[in-house]
Formats: sequence, structure tokens, C-alpha cells
Amino acid sequence: MNKIKLALLVTGALFAGSNAFAAADATAVERGTVKFIGELTDETCSIVAGDENQTVTLPKLSTNIIGKAGDKGGWTRFTIKVEKCSDTVKEVAAHFEGNGFGSVDQTTGFLLNQSATGSQNVRIAIRNKVGATKDDDMIQIGGTGQYFKTADKKAVLAYEGGYYAVGATTPGPVTATTMYTLAYK
Repeated sequence: MNKIKLALLVTGALFAGSNAFAAADATAVERGTVKFIGELTDETCSIVAGDENQTVTLPKLSTNIIGKAGDKGGWTRFTIKVEKCSDTVKEVAAHFEGNGFGSVDQTTGFLLNQSATGSQNVRIAIRNKVGATKDDDMIQIGGTGQYFKTADKKAVLAYEGGYYAVGATTPGPVTATTMYTLAYK
């Protein structure tokens, strides 16, 4: 009888100990902190009149070209010209932001098609380098694009927008909008 009690006590102690260890371990994984570091400045540039709000017309492409997940194309260059940069501003970029709830694909970080009767499974992506070929040159919405050096208190920021398929696409219009804010170095 004593051996049975001893075995039950040992088993109970081992079980309780392993649960306590697991609970302590789970607590360590379930908590953390996020520290935000930034800076606001009064040193700025001004967007050249007429460049602040733009429409970029992408080419009409076939669903045979942009038809399955990972297909991309129709890259079209757009520029944002800035002037009157403060003396201390050496580089400037566009920080792209969503245009309200439901404007960004949470998986890809690209812009959702906002056309009610539009093509399905296609996003609009923005990329840093004109003529770039690698996916890592693409800017997720919420990210900052490539910085451009200022000269004579001016700069021209050049990016490209294009189609990016996330599945089998269907014919139809594609419309998406992003906001941007100038970021400085």
C-alpha cells in the first residue's frame, strides 16, 4: 500500500511540476514590448504644385499575362517633385499609407482593387527602382520608399506602380489609391 501511495505522490509531483514549468514558459512567450522611436522635424520640402495629387494610368493587360498568383507587370513610372527644401534636408522619400479601412491587402501589403465591378485577385504594387526586377524592391503600404538626394533644394522622387496577381485574375477595371507623406534624412 505504501508503494502505491508513493507512486501516486511522485506522479502527482511530476505532473504539477511540469505544468508549472509549462505555465511559466508560456507566460514568457506571451508577453513583450514594442518601443517606438521617431522624430518630428520642422525642416521640410514642399511638393511642387500639380504633383501632390496624381493619377497613374496603367496599361490594359491581358489576364493571360497577369493571370495567376505571382504574375506582375504593367509597371508605370510616376514622379513626385519637391522644392524649397530646408538646408538641412539631404534626402527625401515618399512614405506610402493606406487610404482608409480595407484599402490594403494584409497579406501582401499592396493596394486592394477598390472598383466595385473590378478584376478579382489583383493588387496594385509600388516599387522603389524604376525598371527593378526583384520583389524585394516593392514597397508595402505603410513603408517608406527609396530616398533621393536633394540638389539646389529640390529632388525628384521616382517610383513605379503596377499589377500584382494573388490568384486567378478576372477581367475588369482596377482602381486603387494611396496617400503619401514626405519623409526626410
